[in-house]
Amino acid sequence: MQPRTRATLQQYLVLDAEAEYKHEYWDGEVEAMAGAEPEHNQIALNLALELGQRLRPKGCRGAVGDQRVQVGTRYVYPDVVFVCGEPDYADTTPRTLRNPNLLIEVLSPSTIERDLEDKLLAYTQLPSLQEYWIVSSSQPLVMQYVRRDDMWVLQGIMGLDAAITSSHFELEIAMQHIYALVFEADQGNG
Repeated sequence: MQPRTRATLQQYLVLDAEAEYKHEYWDGEVEAMAGAEPEHNQIALNLALELGQRLRPKGCRGAVGDQRVQVGTRYVYPDVVFVCGEPDYADTTPRTLRNPNLLIEVLSPSTIERDLEDKLLAYTQLPSLQEYWIVSSSQPLVMQYVRRDDMWVLQGIMGLDAAITSSHFELEIAMQHIYALVFEADQGNG
């Protein structure tokens, strides 16, 4: 895990605008973002390509790793983010998205606790968010949190022969496409 430093929001925004590397801001702490393993990067790219192909015709735009998102008073860089319709950006450098509809985090050993606990609780408070996917990089497993009225429903998708379905985004994506070049189909569930 990267070292954290304390800062005000204004100090963070100046630092992140001028920094060579991305930083997240979480409850007054600034954390430099570490590089990711090749499997993590491949999964994020696979997701962005698969989702982009299906969501772009529906007026959705996405980003991989470099789109800062505001979550209340926190600022984060999800692995994959999509917004459908007109994006709402805060006037910051870089511009900060305030209305994501789909957020995806690919688990890494250094981020697993924050992705499964802190980010889950924070992301599900965003009024615009419809789904949050937590994607394992060590086995074919996706935890898909879906907003249903005032509730969040968890769906676990396991194995390369399974598929993620989303009624909100009207799509289905085969797990073997998400994990292409990471796990082979003959490995089964990992």
